[in-house]
Amino acid sequence: EFSNEKLADLIAEETGAQKLLFHTAHNVSKTELQEGISYLSIMRNNVESLKWGLDG
Repeated sequence: EFSNEKLADLIAEETGAQKLLFHTAHNVSKTELQEGISYLSIMRNNVESLKWGLDG
């Protein structure tokens, strides 16, 4: 999302982890809305990111 990624980059670099997006859904763009992206679809993507992150 719209945040400074310096800390996340540093943690990923130091630990060998991969960064994954966890969308808070508070700043959906006009383009995303026009593409049919909904709160529910965003939360589903978050669940997939969590599953991948926890299971590796």
